[in-house]
Amino acid sequence: MVSPVVPAPEFIGLNTGEPPFVVLPRPDVLFGRRAARFRALTLAHQLEPYLNFLAILADAQQKLVGTSAAPVLVQADVDRAYEHTMPPLSTQIAAVTDIPAMLALLIADLSETPLDPGPKAALDRLAAMDSEERGALLASVAEGAFPLEQLAEAAVVSAALQVWFARAAAQLDPAVVKTVEEGICPACGSAPVASMIVGWPQAPNSRYLCCSLCNIYWNYVRVKCTACTTTQGISYRMIEGQPDDMAAEVCEGCGGYAKHLMQHKTPSIDPFADDVASYGLDVLLREEGWKRTTINPFLVG
Repeated sequence: MVSPVVPAPEFIGLNTGEPPFVVLPRPDVLFGRRAARFRALTLAHQLEPYLNFLAILADAQQKLVGTSAAPVLVQADVDRAYEHTMPPLSTQIAAVTDIPAMLALLIADLSETPLDPGPKAALDRLAAMDSEERGALLASVAEGAFPLEQLAEAAVVSAALQVWFARAAAQLDPAVVKTVEEGICPACGSAPVASMIVGWPQAPNSRYLCCSLCNIYWNYVRVKCTACTTTQGISYRMIEGQPDDMAAEVCEGCGGYAKHLMQHKTPSIDPFADDVASYGLDVLLREEGWKRTTINPFLVG
């Protein structure tokens, strides 16, 4: 049963000091930590096989950080993009950079790893694609479009894209990054995967959205819909009897919802891993008629 929750003080209280607008990803540890979180969540979980596969995929992402070429950003291009209110890490570059080569490395690495039949079959299909077909899938996934008949392949493609974009985002100057449009990533323009109330020393009890592609966190007003930006008709849903570090923010204005994670209560929370592991909350919310407004490339369909 999903029960309404009255916003608690941590949702609406005031901070002392000014939290940073953006927190850049750390690709050197990002995916390894995510792999550990996926594994920690597998215990007695009904999605254990899938969570284990995503842990393997995150490990491969971390390895890819160290074995692939780093993106090179030109500051003049970044400045020019912001002058035109555009995100500097355009998702349209996916098929014309070194990302296809990175994807090939990821496929090769995973091909040497023991996998369950389902993931193995999807990986074989991806490996068998020619460069044109694989490039088209890369471009589609980068834009947030996941072909229903290729969801498993798209998850692997997303993993390669995340590595490239996280490494590019890590090179940005936080002082330069600014809002380009409400509710989308100020670095690459993608949708968030979830929001978090954080316990970081520089931003205690602040709300941040996490990008579904480049993994940047950006500060966002509390009790505000991430989709339609209204501050009216916002409430929270939790599953009774479950830990209080996970909720869903629902909006009566647009009928949408976004996962709301309490990292200040559970420091090991990861937006991608805990979102997948809390899929039961998605099921219940959809049964009530709410529609998801955020994107997780590992939780599509």
